Amino acid sequence: MRIFLTAALLFGTILVHAQTWQQLDSLGQALTKQQKLKEADSVLQIALKKVEAQHGKDTSYAKVAFNVAVLYSNIGNSRKAESLFIESKDIRANTLGTKHPDYARCCNSLALTYYFQGLYQKAEPLHLEAKGIREEIFGKKHPDYAASCNNLAILYHVQGFYHKAEPLYIEAKEIKKEVLGTKHPDYATACNGLGNLYHGLGFYDKAEKFFIEAKNIQEAATGKKNLSYAAFCNNLAGTYRALGISEKAELFYTEFKNIVEEFFGKKHPEYSKACINLAHLYQQLRSYDKAGALFTEVKKIREEILGNNHPDYALACNGLAFFYISQKLYGRADSLFHEAQKIQEQAVGKEHYDYCYINYALAGLYQTQGFYEKAAFYYSETVKRKNESISVMFPSFSEQEKQAHWYSVSYYFNDFYSFFYQYIPFKPAVTANLYDQTLFTKGIIFSSTQKMKNTILNSGDTVLVNQYNNWKKQRETYTKLYQLPLEEQKKQNLDLEGMKNQINDLEKDLSKKSALFSQNVQTKSYKWQEVK
Repeated sequence: MRIFLTAALLFGTILVHAQTWQQLDSLGQALTKQQKLKEADSVLQIALKKVEAQHGKDTSYAKVAFNVAVLYSNIGNSRKAESLFIESKDIRANTLGTKHPDYARCCNSLALTYYFQGLYQKAEPLHLEAKGIREEIFGKKHPDYAASCNNLAILYHVQGFYHKAEPLYIEAKEIKKEVLGTKHPDYATACNGLGNLYHGLGFYDKAEKFFIEAKNIQEAATGKKNLSYAAFCNNLAGTYRALGISEKAELFYTEFKNIVEEFFGKKHPEYSKACINLAHLYQQLRSYDKAGALFTEVKKIREEILGNNHPDYALACNGLAFFYISQKLYGRADSLFHEAQKIQEQAVGKEHYDYCYINYALAGLYQTQGFYEKAAFYYSETVKRKNESISVMFPSFSEQEKQAHWYSVSYYFNDFYSFFYQYIPFKPAVTANLYDQTLFTKGIIFSSTQKMKNTILNSGDTVLVNQYNNWKKQRETYTKLYQLPLEEQKKQNLDLEGMKNQINDLEKDLSKKSALFSQNVQTKSYKWQEVK
């Protein structure tokens, strides 16, 4: 029996070597799509050697090199993929020029490789270049242009640039709807993108709607053994977790984990993502043994495949730190939170919600240990950032959007109040902090943007209406730019202070003409001493 098996394997090897590079390249691509990655690697390596021997490093070589890079992306080996994408891109630039679809494809794939490594600054210009080329060659009513819009939206989204991401997500969705129809998997991808955006903003009802639509379209088109279907299950699970529907969250997280493990094995970023999401849910449900095992596994995987300066590694540190807190291993938790904080500060900046969340986590850790001075500092820092963000965003939000966003961030404030009520006996002076925050919160909750808007727009005063529309436009622009990390603000040479002063001048003028505007927008943050 062993003789026959050896003979069969030898015959298979001879057969592979006897094929042309074109046949081997096609076979390698087919094996990659089937997720038979080891077999695909063997076949494509032979194809690469054959094409180089016959043609040198020309466009034919670039074609095979590109497909090998795609394979390495699927395996999760971003560094090897990056090297081959760059080589393929350079060859195509020299032979086909930089206005060719194949060159744009290289730019797009290299950008995605940088994205998966957390190298967002390197990814952005490549996505922009691919998008520009595709618009010039194909026009805007083309799936490739829509794909570039979607990829760029994802890049901006993950960095917290919501004002840049939303119009790109919407543009991609509308193009795909018109060109491909609403039953196409690419349309499902566009729905998923918007779902992700709205989930990040705390608009969970909107997010659920888009995720369900995406999942159902994908299932009808490809069945459940599909990576896109798996991703949509994961995102839907996240929304159910945020809504507190734990049974559905566990169901879809588990489905996602099983599918990606079947496709990739355990040494892959997608598998680590599946584990950490399920671990967070178990942590929330107080299933600490399950959560701890998954967090430990994720940290080890991410350090091995991504390195210890990647934002996703920082998230793994966060998760494991929370597990250590549940086990009262506070020193280990403290160390991991500070490691994650340092990584996130370098990767996304102090204005980003991931960095803010670490401050919140540190506050809770110090509160648990009775280190009240430290806890007070981190709670105050957290709420201060959230107050600034809300003050900027709320005036341009609808009532429904304000309610949804407040719901998504309210736990920061609830824990702030809970802590400071406990802290008063130790330091009575903090009563002022508590009262000041209460005044801010009430002012935000009881303002009525919709009533103000309707009154102004129906006033019949053309000058007032034009001033209001101008204010709203400037306020929305400022809101979007304010959310940018400091590095991005400096890069764009933004004068946010000047913009803020200009808006304040408009608000003063509008306040003189509209009492409702004055009540709802041009309000100050009162201190307790000013209340009589």
